[in-house]
Amino acid sequence: MKTKRLLKAGRLTSVLLVLSFFMLFAGCQKDFNVKPDYNTQKEATVATTYDFNLNSSFLSTTKTGMPAVAINNNDQVVQVADNGDGGISYQTGIINADGLVNWNGAISYDSQGNDPYVAINDNKTVVEINYVSGGFLGSGDHLIYHVGKLSADNKTISFGEGQNFDHGVNPKIAINNNNIVIEVHKSQSNFGLWYHVGIVDPNSGTIKWGKGMSYDNAGVFPAIALNNNNKVIEVHQSSIGGNLYYRAGSVDLNTMTLKWGGCYKYQTGTEPDITLMDNNWFFEVHRTQKPFSNDLWHLSGMIRGEAPHTLMYLMGNGKKFSSGISPVIAGNNNKKMVLSYDDGQGKIYGGKIVIVPM
Repeated sequence: MKTKRLLKAGRLTSVLLVLSFFMLFAGCQKDFNVKPDYNTQKEATVATTYDFNLNSSFLSTTKTGMPAVAINNNDQVVQVADNGDGGISYQTGIINADGLVNWNGAISYDSQGNDPYVAINDNKTVVEINYVSGGFLGSGDHLIYHVGKLSADNKTISFGEGQNFDHGVNPKIAINNNNIVIEVHKSQSNFGLWYHVGIVDPNSGTIKWGKGMSYDNAGVFPAIALNNNNKVIEVHQSSIGGNLYYRAGSVDLNTMTLKWGGCYKYQTGTEPDITLMDNNWFFEVHRTQKPFSNDLWHLSGMIRGEAPHTLMYLMGNGKKFSSGISPVIAGNNNKKMVLSYDDGQGKIYGGKIVIVPM
């Protein structure tokens, strides 16, 4: 009898290990049984959605790769990218009424860095984040941030020294006018996703970070958006397969943490990015999950409710807008937006957000 019990226990353990393995790569497994259909769910009071009209705006250099772009409510634009020489550079600009961006020249600000990402608030405070490779199998990959200030003539950024604050890869960052920053990244050693809440000190060029918090043990390509009402929305791709998931919630400054709603699948795709406006409308962009295709899609919608009941409502099923990789989107409350992706031509798109009847 004892032997039989041991055999049964061994089989049960094996089954649990197999299930745990598959759940590890499922993404958002703590809400594994919750599968609402967000592609068709709409609020009855909503009669319109958002779209955008795009104009291409070539950068002053075509050497850049994997660009990321940000915009504030003063229509000031900042772009960061690999500069082709092993380092990273930035450009500043102003977006016009027609969506075209008047760019200033590219300026290098660090001799190393991968996957840079940037955000700017209305006070001209700029935060940039990237990761530096190192170590065996990524064990030495670490995260670097820079804090800077956009000059009075909107042409240059006075970046402080790069600050090493954690280990990880694929970082994204957001800032609002309260000088709150949210950072998300994937672990350098596994598929776990982490975030930090921080407060920027523009004078010292530093960020006072809260404790690093694990928020999902399976995912890749996380992205975060934050508005001036301290609302947040996070999106990421499943670590295996092409499913996209989101969480929405708010910042808790007392604990320097995020109060999340549930985690739900909302679409299929890869490499998502998202921006959130003060009226709680969002834009999301991603690349298709289909093999041998670089089709880029965008979605729009809104978030409603308070954590743990914060939900995202998609308006429509998405729209194809171009081809490329690593799309990044940023919008402001003036119905201006900028969109970047790597298409091999050093191109960034500016546009006007338009209201579309449902």
